[in-house]
Amino acid sequence: MVELISPGGRRGVPGNLEMPLSVERLSNGHTLIADGGDASGSGSEVIEVDPLGAIVWQFDDGGKLRFAHSARRMANGNTLITDTTNNRLLEVTADKRIVMSSEDWGDGTGRLSDGSHLHYPNEAFELDDGTFLVTDRNNDRCLKVDRKGRVLW
Repeated sequence: MVELISPGGRRGVPGNLEMPLSVERLSNGHTLIADGGDASGSGSEVIEVDPLGAIVWQFDDGGKLRFAHSARRMANGNTLITDTTNNRLLEVTADKRIVMSSEDWGDGTGRLSDGSHLHYPNEAFELDDGTFLVTDRNNDRCLKVDRKGRVLW
């Protein structure tokens, strides 16, 4: 069972659900949850739980994830994560390797092809053509980008 707050009222503890922000039911009956963590972003993680609530997969980027706002399972089995406070988009494998990060766009500057940077990305979805639809809250936009940060729309 996933707890909303850890025993003793501690917040920001990995494996304890503090602020669920996106929830996706997977085809295997499991549930993928993006947990924003506590008010400071501590304890933010993405977890996959089985139908009984046991955690079967967890990702927090070694504690560097801050305010994971959304997580979506991709067609290739990887997980697409918006790491809102870090202003980045991540693609993570089942063995927890980051295979795509928006921080690598623009020769490692995180810059998109239009010269901007993501600023508070809330949601991201993989589209059928392999590109991403991203809501970029503080830039007041929704954009379609490819895996290299090229703005297509």
